[in-house]
Amino acid sequence: MFRRLFLVLSLVATSMAAPSRLTILCYHHVDYPRANPYNISSQQLKTHLSALRSAGFTFVTMGSVRRFYQQGASLPSGSVLVTFDDGNHDAYTLAWPILKAMRIPMTVFIYPTAICVGHKRGFMDWSDVLVLSRAGVEVGAHGFDHPYLPYPPKSIATEAQIDVWLKRETQGAKTYIEQRISHDVTTMAFPFGLISPRSSAAIKKAGYQLAFNISGKNNNRSTDSLHLNRIMIVNTDTASDVLRKARNDK
Repeated sequence: MFRRLFLVLSLVATSMAAPSRLTILCYHHVDYPRANPYNISSQQLKTHLSALRSAGFTFVTMGSVRRFYQQGASLPSGSVLVTFDDGNHDAYTLAWPILKAMRIPMTVFIYPTAICVGHKRGFMDWSDVLVLSRAGVEVGAHGFDHPYLPYPPKSIATEAQIDVWLKRETQGAKTYIEQRISHDVTTMAFPFGLISPRSSAAIKKAGYQLAFNISGKNNNRSTDSLHLNRIMIVNTDTASDVLRKARNDK
């Protein structure tokens, strides 16, 4: 009995000493033909992910993150969530096969106006998005038009017009994507990583459960679930850089 009690107390003490830490990576392009700081090579992506796995990090699903923040479930201390922004076609044709082969969960944040123009502008089309969703890839929103949420267009002048515009970018994007993939959309990444109190309130009102910035920090249990931190990955990042960022306690 005393041995069992000791083991329980030891486990509690260990969990208190090493709280769950969540690293969320933000990628954009893979093997993009034009120069772009957010374009990494396929080999870089494989090297980043392999280095994290070899260092003992655990790749988790968005569902696990949702349960962590919404239901109080546990996460491994070195958890990593992999996300891709914008809905670029190469995330579908190149990144997804790599992650699938490595058995690493993936999230894509898309915005409807990009997906509606599709391949001719270098984005996925709705058939691509539907394939991903049906395969278990988390599909989240990235606004409707990918605007700077704290800064309404100059053509919008009144407070009422701002509210209508924000509703389109938050609730409108959510509803539009849900109708296209027949699946709930509960996550949103702020376009450009920018948010304001007003747009944050609109995101909450729209019913999102998790929302994401690009602050460059990591997360723990106390991080605001509607302002989760992500780390932007750029083409100069080596495997060592990614490991350093993932180990950062900030």
